Amino acid sequence: LVDDDARSESVVGLIAWLRQRFVETYLFDATSDLNVPTVYCLLTSEYDDRCSQVVGAAAGRRMCDAAEKAVLEAVSIMRIVRERRKAVAGPEDIGDVLDGASYMGERTRSGAFDFLTEGAEKRRRRCREPLPESATAALKTVVDRLHRLGYRAVRVDRTVKELREAGLTAVNMVVPDLQPMSLDPFAQFKAHPRLYEAPARMGYGAHGEEELNPWPQPFA
Repeated sequence: LVDDDARSESVVGLIAWLRQRFVETYLFDATSDLNVPTVYCLLTSEYDDRCSQVVGAAAGRRMCDAAEKAVLEAVSIMRIVRERRKAVAGPEDIGDVLDGASYMGERTRSGAFDFLTEGAEKRRRRCREPLPESATAALKTVVDRLHRLGYRAVRVDRTVKELREAGLTAVNMVVPDLQPMSLDPFAQFKAHPRLYEAPARMGYGAHGEEELNPWPQPFA
């Protein structure tokens, strides 16, 4: 879990607000070897059959910023999943961005999240060093870290004529060496080198393909 230093006043207030509604909040430090402060949020609701567990994730210049964004994302997904009418009977029915969250949110699949919740209080980590406040300096820091790992960052200018005339710019950043994610449980990128190299580099055990988590992604 993230240290208390990463829980801003807003985050503490959100956690209290959720607890009053019988929802527990887990905030995990998901910062990788890129050292960009990242938080993975798990919300659990013991009395909600359809939305018993929901996840959100976010990165930020500071851990407290990432934590707040991750909680807000998880809360918004919880509301959407609760109001959904579509039933997802199995992984073969997962076809759109919300199906995985709906399928994994059912209370009957709460055991899939035990590896996160069991002993969570004993796995606390100190607050990560923030990125520089300046947007330019923060971007340079991240790009330098990518270069040190031998990763290539490709900038794609997506600015259309209408945006340019309004004085706006749209840019996509693509880093092929990072692990891609698919919400389709039958179209996952299990052969990507980073999936096996990065855990070992960060001090964790690296598992073979047959040992990877078999559950569909709960993201939405």
